[in-house]
Amino acid sequence: MFSTSGRNPYPVEVARECAARDVPVIAVTSARASRGAAARTDTTLADHATLVLDTRVPPGDVLHPAERPRTAAVSTVLAAYAWARVLADLDDLAARRGVDLPRWTSANVPGGDEVNAALLARYRHRVPELTGGA
Repeated sequence: MFSTSGRNPYPVEVARECAARDVPVIAVTSARASRGAAARTDTTLADHATLVLDTRVPPGDVLHPAERPRTAAVSTVLAAYAWARVLADLDDLAARRGVDLPRWTSANVPGGDEVNAALLARYRHRVPELTGGA
């Protein structure tokens, strides 16, 4: 999952590489904000996504004051909320189907640290950066 409301080149480059390797890409972005942002790359994050969750953030990524917005960025909050809803819905769907998803668990719940340690061990060969490897 990648999130950007503008045309930040780093998520775009990562998404482009993932798409080239047939890795599904979910983009949490705003088409309106992307169209209104200065071009930093020749494509946008959404151009490389398998699925786009559009937050509809306005150009400039600001909401206040309403008559001439210049502060109160909203893209990060909306992207985090959208992704949290996706994870919650996937969790509910998996539970209804009797599937136990390999998912990161809050360290603030009993057993969370143990679940996360097991995930790190299970996936460290695929994502060595998770454990400080290269």
